[in-house]
Amino acid sequence: MGHRQCNRSATSMSDRRLSEPSSSLQAPESRNAEQIRRQELYDTHANQARIDQQSSSDEFDKSLLTFSSGALGLSLAFIKDVVPLEKAEHLNWLYFSWISFAFCIVATIASFPLGIQAQKIHLEYLYKYYIQQQNEFLNKKSRWSKAVTCCAIVGSICFLAGLLGTMIFVYENVSKGTHR
Repeated sequence: MGHRQCNRSATSMSDRRLSEPSSSLQAPESRNAEQIRRQELYDTHANQARIDQQSSSDEFDKSLLTFSSGALGLSLAFIKDVVPLEKAEHLNWLYFSWISFAFCIVATIASFPLGIQAQKIHLEYLYKYYIQQQNEFLNKKSRWSKAVTCCAIVGSICFLAGLLGTMIFVYENVSKGTHR
């Protein structure tokens, strides 16, 4: 899931310089130059956010297909070819792994629309920071961004739990000679 993190605002030296309060004694030309620079930075970051959104969407589809089919294929092949279901022991580990993989898939699927929403909000934050000069929006995280992070953590934990459950199931059945 990776993710559709949306607070990629550049914090280069020029950006940090802009976060400092402007002097009200600036000449109109320098304020105009600063506004032009802010517009350029906004355009750059808004474009990057759009690219990230598309990339996240593409990676989501690939990852979901790879992990879900791989985990399901592994466990089904083991049951079919190595340990027949009628001879298998410790089926609770197999069921646990399937449930864990299912939760992983659900968390990954949930992260996709959340990530799109997080990118939309991030674009608003970029506009507020660069164009409206509201410094509190520099690196601000939306609740959508936090939800994406939560889904990534849950999905990762569930995937690892599913993998562990499958490994325990395989070990218990192979070590006891319950295979063909």
